[in-house]
Amino acid sequence: MAINPEKLNDLASKYENYIKKNPNESRAYYYLGKIKMNLGKYKEAQECFEKSISLNPNFTWAKVELIVANVFRKRFVQAVNLYTQYRMDISVKNIFNRKLVRGVTEFYSRDDFFSQRSKELFSPLFHKMTIQPLLSKYGEDPGNVVLILILAMYYMAINEKSLDIMNILKICVYMDSVDDNMRWSLLKAIADCGEKLYLDLDIASKFTSIPEPDCTDEYVKTIFGAVVLGRNKYKVKNIYNSMRKQEKKLTLRMMWKYVDWAWNVELYDLSVYECCSELLLAGWADILVLEMMEKLVENNITTVTDEELKILNLFGYLNKKNSQDFI
Repeated sequence: MAINPEKLNDLASKYENYIKKNPNESRAYYYLGKIKMNLGKYKEAQECFEKSISLNPNFTWAKVELIVANVFRKRFVQAVNLYTQYRMDISVKNIFNRKLVRGVTEFYSRDDFFSQRSKELFSPLFHKMTIQPLLSKYGEDPGNVVLILILAMYYMAINEKSLDIMNILKICVYMDSVDDNMRWSLLKAIADCGEKLYLDLDIASKFTSIPEPDCTDEYVKTIFGAVVLGRNKYKVKNIYNSMRKQEKKLTLRMMWKYVDWAWNVELYDLSVYECCSELLLAGWADILVLEMMEKLVENNITTVTDEELKILNLFGYLNKKNSQDFI
């Protein structure tokens, strides 16, 4: 969801005023840096995170954001070196690693530098000043997460293929918290290299939304089928909502799986009603759908239409004696 720049600027002014009165408050610089990132002022954001760390050398969140800010400034070598410097702090908690991976890979979707194959990518200067140092670093430190992600973005952009490149792409596609659009691009790039992983449910289950703009209907089904095997309400709801938003077709079987998942995690809301209603009206009136519809009504999630009520009454649900309570 887009954030109003005017509101962000107002919030930034409040933090700047707060910092004038509290110049040694590390978290204030951190939050101001986050706002600057959302405004696209990456240099100012970087300076805020650097100041935050100088005031509190143990503030790992600021270290994560500093690396991401350098990526968005296209200071890729610096970002990789910062990860080397702060690796021990970031690796302490998985949440730091997840935030770092998400932040770095969002660059792929939010900036067209790699995704649209910028001319700068093919310049001798960029190769000498950025790619050569990164490749040298990879030989020394192949486990550097930031380095691996940046190299993956680069190789996808220039469409180069080799066994070593394939390995880099595969490491990234299996990483947790990779931005959905980049993960989809990784799958396609790996397929171009000769190995199709579209049926790998481990990869499909890592998506938190439907990637844009060209995710196939078949792979949408794979993502949906993989995520409903888990119990993560946020992820499944987000997948469902993004499918509706992108007008991706939900088959009756997919709807039934969604209702079944909702029953197991005790989720009762309008999205579940939408599926139950379509299933009922299509003639799919099994015990699960009927009982879920009754549960939705009993929990005041929705009211039923006359047509839905007739079907429910036919199977002995929402009996006619009390039916007026529900319409």
